[in-house]
Amino acid sequence: MKTLILMALLLSAPLAVFANKDTWTNKDGQSMQAELVSVESGQVVFSRGGRTYRYPIANLSEEDQQYVREKAEEFERRGVLAKELRGQLVLMDRGTMRNLTDQEISGKRLFAFYYSASWCGPCRQFTPDLVSFYDEIKASHPEFELVFVSSDRDANSMRQYMREDNMTFPAVKYELKDNLAVVRRHQESGIPNLVFVDGSGEIISRSFVDGNYVGPRKVMSDIRSHLAGE
Repeated sequence: MKTLILMALLLSAPLAVFANKDTWTNKDGQSMQAELVSVESGQVVFSRGGRTYRYPIANLSEEDQQYVREKAEEFERRGVLAKELRGQLVLMDRGTMRNLTDQEISGKRLFAFYYSASWCGPCRQFTPDLVSFYDEIKASHPEFELVFVSSDRDANSMRQYMREDNMTFPAVKYELKDNLAVVRRHQESGIPNLVFVDGSGEIISRSFVDGNYVGPRKVMSDIRSHLAGE
């Protein structure tokens, strides 16, 4: 019954295309269209219409199981960053800070790191636009996550900034921001700094290019274009 419900959900939602594979068949010959986001613990994670679904690999057709096995290394590479961030993030949830669960970060394969601080005037001007952008796209692009990296002087200032500017995206835990390798890799000399990377950590777009500051708005535009498949 759960299999049939999942099939119905997948077939009723808008299609999101993954590489060259967007149509899947189960062992009963039923077809579905979905984006394959990741492969984890004997399950595939599909995405459709802004929602993700887990499905046992063993319930797929032999042909699709073989495809998943052949792509396993690529999926593993795309999921490296998501695994690295597990247990490292917090979220402002209805005014209260809580830890982001492993499931909430699972399946993400595109990330943007936002280096910012409440005391930075240009950051305070840009942040509301970034929040609006994130709220606009997050439902239709569950494979994408935006992560705030605070340059505030203390954890309370970081929490207040997230609350005042209605940040609905997660943040690196304040006590980890100076030691987490993924944060240090993309840190620059100035803020606001926005860096867009794939799931392996490969940079797609950045605010600093060859030492020159091009700013976060260009990166935000590049994210929009990338997610639109342009």
